[in-house]
Amino acid sequence: VAMQEWMMLMLALTLDQHYQVVTGALEVGSATWPVEDGRLRGDQISFRAGDTRYTGQVAEGVMTGVVATAARSTRWHAILVDH
Repeated sequence: VAMQEWMMLMLALTLDQHYQVVTGALEVGSATWPVEDGRLRGDQISFRAGDTRYTGQVAEGVMTGVVATAARSTRWHAILVDH
């Protein structure tokens, strides 16, 4: 079990990993969405927050990938915050 905090542009992503299952929360200002359907398989991560789906790769404290809604998709990245 590992709790980690990640920073995305203007967002805070807190993830809790238990084997391949990932849960947590995505915070934007005062709004918070639960991380749902989260999976980590090797270096590949995927999860949903609200109506937004995140897929990507984790390597050396950086996550990069694609974020998609019904209307559009774009690239995203997050950096692991050291505590």
